[in-house]
Amino acid sequence: MNKELRTILRQGKDFEILEPFRFYFRGDCEALRNIPSNSEILQLDEFKGELFIEVPKGFKTDFGSVPQLFQSLLSPVGKPTKAYVLHDYLCELAQEGHLKRKVADDVFLSALRILGIGKIQRVVIYASVRFYALCFKPILNLIKRRNNG
Repeated sequence: MNKELRTILRQGKDFEILEPFRFYFRGDCEALRNIPSNSEILQLDEFKGELFIEVPKGFKTDFGSVPQLFQSLLSPVGKPTKAYVLHDYLCELAQEGHLKRKVADDVFLSALRILGIGKIQRVVIYASVRFYALCFKPILNLIKRRNNG
């Protein structure tokens, strides 16, 4: 297992992780403190002395869910790709109740910083995912409940 991200296109815009992918966090990362301590989400690489989150083999991602209109400003692939995959994984864990969505978004922001994404771009991407989580996703869930019930 390593820090390299290997994927294959499976269907439409969905990619599958071909081998476990580890995202390493350097130094003190405040967002990691909010991951439940009784979970196995955050792990320690004892050899490197660094904390990491492992995205399992077979996980499916669409990288960055950036609307086509904004892709000239924020690419769904490229330098932030590893952070996008990590965020998709953490959001899935949040849906399953293993952590809060805000924690997933905050860890994502830290991952963008670690990857060297500039502050303005980081803030725009982070604000986008928070807006989606707070405004758009609840509306989608309401529509889904109405259609199912």
